[in-house]
Amino acid sequence: MEATDAGEFSVQPEGAAENHALCEVTRLRGHAAVFSPPNFKKDTFVLGDFVNGLPGGIRAAFEFRHESWFDEEVFELLKTTKAALCIADSEKLTAPKVSTASWGYLRLRREDYSKIDIERWVEFVRAQHGWDDVFIYFKHEEAGIGPKLAAQMMELLA
Repeated sequence: MEATDAGEFSVQPEGAAENHALCEVTRLRGHAAVFSPPNFKKDTFVLGDFVNGLPGGIRAAFEFRHESWFDEEVFELLKTTKAALCIADSEKLTAPKVSTASWGYLRLRREDYSKIDIERWVEFVRAQHGWDDVFIYFKHEEAGIGPKLAAQMMELLA
């Protein structure tokens, strides 16, 4: 694992040279967001090793971009290690709405959210009674609607 000036780590699982996992580590309120590339298929040994190697006190959220990760074995591993499944919604892939930690991490990456869509996401967040915190991110795209959607979300959650 190697750090860069941009706060990114490059992770190459042992014995899997063709699979590179990149993760951005965000030092916001003590959490780390881990993003895997679309060609990185499920490997619970690598995931477990990675989670167990994180510094103490860091809450980690994992955004998997290959559908092979979305199964009970992975969800249980995340629950056991108190790591959050990043619930990502995009045109290419939507993660299942599974809560694996006492906090939530959402990445809403579509550009066509309507007010009704935002209201549904607000209902989902409110229904997560086990969450003591939630981080919600909207896509920063050229049209610049992300801040507007975030304001709608914050108003409805208030």
